[in-house]
Amino acid sequence: MTDENRPPAIVVFGLDEQRRPRAGAFPADQEGETAKRAQAVTFVCKPVTATPELLRMAASVPFGDLAKPGAAFVPIVVRTLYDRLLAASGVTGSPGGGSGTSKMSASGASGEKRPASWADIDVGDMVLVAEIEPGDGWYEALIVEKMGPDAFRLKYRDTPDFPLVVRMRKELGLLPPSS
Repeated sequence: MTDENRPPAIVVFGLDEQRRPRAGAFPADQEGETAKRAQAVTFVCKPVTATPELLRMAASVPFGDLAKPGAAFVPIVVRTLYDRLLAASGVTGSPGGGSGTSKMSASGASGEKRPASWADIDVGDMVLVAEIEPGDGWYEALIVEKMGPDAFRLKYRDTPDFPLVVRMRKELGLLPPSS
């Protein structure tokens, strides 16, 4: 039986050394080894029954893989899932990734530039980008290059090692303006 066919008993989450959000679910029979590995990379390890919200969220957390080294045993996830896990578990700050807290939060990083309208979109702005396949979701991305009057090259905020994407102005979403 694969891990995906067993119910998750614990969730592990934290920021890796590159401050990328990671979260993984693990079955009960891997609890001991998972807890040791989570402690080694300073990630949070919680039983899914720790809070009602965590129990509800457990099904949306991808399964981890104890065969992978270091923090890679916990998959990279989108920032919104990571932030929801933090809130649901009652953890404050950002576990893992060294000391301190994350520079980015669900409400945006300090100094993050957000355009007030589609006409204002330019290099250096944080916007929303939809995945190509319908239903795959929207993700925050930084505009790194203007390729024409309405075409932009973007870098995903939470997974900067992913390939850059190109989107037209009409394919971008606006975030609430920074306050």
